[in-house]
Amino acid sequence: MKILKIIIISLTIFSFRIYSFIPMFYGARSLSLGGSSSAFNYDINSTFLNASLLSGFDFSISGYQYDKNFTSYKGFGDNLSSILKNDLTKFEFLKINDKEKIYNKLKEVFESKLGIYGYKSSVIGTAFKRYGIAVSFINAAVINPERNSIIEKEIGDISGKMLENLNLNFTGMSYTKYSISYSLDFSKELSVGVTIHYLSGKIANFSLPLQNNVFSANSSEKDYLEYGWKAAEKKFGKIIADFSIGTFIGSMFKVAVIIKNYRNPIIKLENGEIELQQRTIGAISFRPDQRTGIYLDVDLKKNNLYLNGKDVQPISLGVERAVFNGRFFLRTGLMSDLTEKYLFGGKSRFMFGIGFGVKMDKVLIDAGLGIGGDGKVNSFAVSGFFIVK
Repeated sequence: MKILKIIIISLTIFSFRIYSFIPMFYGARSLSLGGSSSAFNYDINSTFLNASLLSGFDFSISGYQYDKNFTSYKGFGDNLSSILKNDLTKFEFLKINDKEKIYNKLKEVFESKLGIYGYKSSVIGTAFKRYGIAVSFINAAVINPERNSIIEKEIGDISGKMLENLNLNFTGMSYTKYSISYSLDFSKELSVGVTIHYLSGKIANFSLPLQNNVFSANSSEKDYLEYGWKAAEKKFGKIIADFSIGTFIGSMFKVAVIIKNYRNPIIKLENGEIELQQRTIGAISFRPDQRTGIYLDVDLKKNNLYLNGKDVQPISLGVERAVFNGRFFLRTGLMSDLTEKYLFGGKSRFMFGIGFGVKMDKVLIDAGLGIGGDGKVNSFAVSGFFIVK
C-alpha cells in the first residue's frame, strides 16, 4: 500500500504537457514492441526509457543502434503529391470535376490533425549497475499544415492567386544529445532513476507556401523531413531532465512512471520559442515466466505532441517470446492514439511493430520494423550490444 501511495503521489505532482518529435522509440526492441518497453528494458536504452531499471543491472552492456522513422499522417503525403500534380496557379480555369478533386484533397491536407513527422538517430552507449551513459546524434523534423479560411470558401470563389496563401510549417532539429543516468534503491522492490541530457545543435522553425518549389509531386516524406532538419541554423544548447520510479508487484508485474522533459524547458528561436513540454508515461510489464513478456505503455493524459496545438495520447502494447533456450527472441507490438476515432486500420494513427533478437554468447543483435495503418513500412531500427557479466 505504501508503494502504491508513492506512485499515485508521483502522478499528481507534475503537469501533464507533452513534447516531442524527438524519438518515439529507442532501439530495435522498443520499435518491435510498438514502443512498449519502458517497464522492462535491460540494455543501453534504460538511460532513455526508464533509468530506475539500472538498479537491477548485475552486468554491464555497451552498444550501438540506428533508428529511423518517416511517417505521414493518414495519407497526408499521398494527398499532397496528388495536389501537386496539378498547376494550382490556374485553378479557376480547370474543369469543374478536376477542381472538385483538388479541392477535396486540399481540405484533407489543410484540415488534417497532423502532417509529416520523423527522425534519424545513431546512438552509442553503455549501462551497468546504477549508471548509464549515451551519446545520440539526431536529426528530426515535423511538417504541419497551417489552417487557412480559403479552404472554407465555395469552389467557384477560389482562384490560383488565393492558393498561394496556403502554407506548411516546418520545425527541424539537428543535434547531439549527451545523456547520463543514475538509479537508487529505496527498498528491495522500489527504485528511482534520473537522467540528465544535454542537447547541443541547431534548430529552425519556418513556413513555406504550398506552391514553393520545395514541394513536388515526386517528393517523399523523407525528402521533406530532410529539408526541415537541414535548414536548421539557429544554434542552441539545453539541459533537460527525466525522472522515473519503478516497483515490483509480486513476482510477475513491474510498474513504472516516467517523467520526460521535466518543467518544460524552452529552446529560443529567432522568431519565438519552442517549449519542450513535459510528458508523463505509465508502464506495466507482465512476465509469467522467463521466456514470455507482455508490456504496456500509455501517456497518462492527452497533450500537444507534434507542435500543432492538437492533442494526442499514445498507447503501446507489445509481446515478446524467447525460444531456442533464450537464444532467439520474437517480438511484436502495436502503437496507436487514444484520441483517434479509430485505434486500428488505415483511418487510424496505428503502427504495427515486428522484429527479433539473437543472442550469441556475449553479443546481442536486435532488428525491428514499423508498419503504418496504410501498410507502408515507415520505421526501421537495428541494435548491437556486447554484454560483460
